Amino acid sequence: MDMPTIPAKDLYKNYKELHWVNKYLGGYKASAFGVSQAFEKASITKLIDVGSGGGDTLARLCKKFKIKDGQGIDSSHAATQYASEKYPNLKFHTNDYRKSQIPKEKVLMHTALFNHHLNPEENIAFLKWASQNSTILVINDLQRSFWAWLGIYIVQLWPSFSYLFKNDAPLSVKRAHSFNEWNQMLAVAGYTNYSIIKKPMFRYVIIASI
Repeated sequence: MDMPTIPAKDLYKNYKELHWVNKYLGGYKASAFGVSQAFEKASITKLIDVGSGGGDTLARLCKKFKIKDGQGIDSSHAATQYASEKYPNLKFHTNDYRKSQIPKEKVLMHTALFNHHLNPEENIAFLKWASQNSTILVINDLQRSFWAWLGIYIVQLWPSFSYLFKNDAPLSVKRAHSFNEWNQMLAVAGYTNYSIIKKPMFRYVIIASI
């Protein structure tokens, strides 16, 4: 899914599959939980979703929490085009997140199924960038676990899933970070106020601020 040569139609099918996964396997609930906790800790007026993909998570969060200023950032033009057409009331930007300058005040930064695409060094760089560009950060990502891998491997055997899903779903679990790794990365990035919460369907929700 990270490859720039993947045809747009294949990516669009994969976004629909990810919507199904998030709807029925706990992804949307995990993000909503994290954002609700963030609202209790900080005054928020803007939500930035990094790695926004098809835009479904951003749209749900903005609707649920009545956030008027919701923006997505994704390095894939196919992703931002798909999301912009589906959710014209939201703003989607095609950009490397590192090149995005965001006013920090009252900004909630959110990611879902994004951070497992980054190795520890890249994640630390992302965490430092997020601390400079947001009031509070919410991360929703996978737990690395044999049972999580086995579960998604069984799910992807369903014949209607695309080749992207069949390849990426088990690989994503293998690339996910452990509880201890998250602790180490957050500490190195300078975070002193954070929580790592286990949620159903092998998810971690991280709520962090400097």
